Amino acid sequence: MIQLPPEETRFKKNVLTMANAIHFGFLKLSENGYKVMDITKIELFIALLQSKELDEHFLITNFIEKSHKVWDKIKERDEIYFCNNASSIFDFLPADKVNIFKDLFLTVDQQGVQVIGQTLKDQIWGLLDNMIKVSIKYLHKKRITNLNFLSDININHHILIWQVVLN
Repeated sequence: MIQLPPEETRFKKNVLTMANAIHFGFLKLSENGYKVMDITKIELFIALLQSKELDEHFLITNFIEKSHKVWDKIKERDEIYFCNNASSIFDFLPADKVNIFKDLFLTVDQQGVQVIGQTLKDQIWGLLDNMIKVSIKYLHKKRITNLNFLSDININHHILIWQVVLN
């Protein structure tokens, strides 16, 4: 049986992959003449994620605390709701509360065609799915030793909705 890395390590890897996808999307927007946030902020965040000093437990715990209330909306792929709430979900990240997801998901050209293609959006949704599933597993494992860990979250609901298989 293959031994997987701990949930917090897998979560960090998914966040890093998402940061790289966001960076790619912003480069595309910039190359097409759209005014975007300073891309060096994303690059600094990517460098932070690659640092061995980053507290992986802090990263995943804060994501869970900030996002668990909207996991159902993410599952539904409610793009407008997600774009309007993403800055609060990720407000613990160094992005100056810029709603980068709104820029990526909703920017259209003069003909009304979205600049960022569905493939990149699907990649971001898939990464969010992975982050949530890993978070559910992390929460479950933490509750084995500490029943009060983030006790306001109905983990059984999320296990069912996200069809998470626990080992």
